[in-house]
Amino acid sequence: MTVLLGDGLVQQRYNAAGRTELILPDPALSPGAVLEGPISVKAAEVLGRLLLNAEGISSLAKALNFSPAVTLESVEELERLGRVARRQVGMLVIYRVATLSTVG
Repeated sequence: MTVLLGDGLVQQRYNAAGRTELILPDPALSPGAVLEGPISVKAAEVLGRLLLNAEGISSLAKALNFSPAVTLESVEELERLGRVARRQVGMLVIYRVATLSTVG
């Protein structure tokens, strides 16, 4: 499983109940598929926090006083728009602001 996670063939995330689930990567998020568009207010707050430093869902939720479900929804919105990149570190998923090197 570690090899699959490391190679990006599967991704790990926490669901709204706080349990770990494995998902297949979204092909829309492949390099070069950056989408643009407006973001929600909550996603803007998450993005502002991620500009300071990379964090996981639970620390983002705690810092912003959001529920884990709202935080995950906001991060996924930003990820769909190509503004946030994820990185698997062991069993933890860390999110950071996407740069040209993380997108393409």
